[in-house]
Amino acid sequence: MEPNIATFDAWQKLSRNMIKTITMAPEHDPDGKFISHLAGKGINVSAGHTSANFADMKKAVSQGVRQVTHLCNAMSGIHHRDIGVVGAAFQLEELRAELIADGIHISPEMLQIIYNNVGSERLILITDAMRAKCMSPGDYELGGQPVKVTEDRAVLDDGTLAGSILKLIQGAQQMLRLDKVSIADVIEMAAVNPAKQIGVFDRKGSIAVGKDADVLLVDDKLNIHYTICRGTIAYEGGKN
Repeated sequence: MEPNIATFDAWQKLSRNMIKTITMAPEHDPDGKFISHLAGKGINVSAGHTSANFADMKKAVSQGVRQVTHLCNAMSGIHHRDIGVVGAAFQLEELRAELIADGIHISPEMLQIIYNNVGSERLILITDAMRAKCMSPGDYELGGQPVKVTEDRAVLDDGTLAGSILKLIQGAQQMLRLDKVSIADVIEMAAVNPAKQIGVFDRKGSIAVGKDADVLLVDDKLNIHYTICRGTIAYEGGKN
């Protein structure tokens, strides 16, 4: 489906203005009218599932794109004659970039390169998890397609990755294993940046007077001991 302002506005009306972010391929909006319309309404417009080149991305950023969806996956990569969407995330400081930090969607070595070039202030940890997350290995479904889930990944019949089964804390632990990444950096990537990106940092993303009391109590290896949601313990140790 091509970007359509009327369609988006209808969905936003049905959602009672709850849509905060969308992913689209900028090359399918050559005049930028769709991007500009959404950005003008405060929607976080993210480039993803895209073959855009670097020039496309520079133009899209000037029109209001402010994010890249699951960096490196389903997008144009870095080439020595055109640095594509991945290179745009490196070069254009207006962009924050999502990371599926499971060591499968992006290798640990590439995660290190990304961190070295982008930094914690512009990275957002995500899972891209499908509904088999936290389930036992077996056969599942994603958007009508059969998915095989193993101990560490979800794949289609042809071996293509079908989302992930990553827990966000595992992604945080993966990032903490990288060189020069601190727990403070992980907190920025996992909590602060996502909240800022969709405009809810006034109540989410950090601990401060007046904010929602959403807190994780972890050890120095980021093992979770307590999850507190709005002041109420939701998870304790090995118990739900």
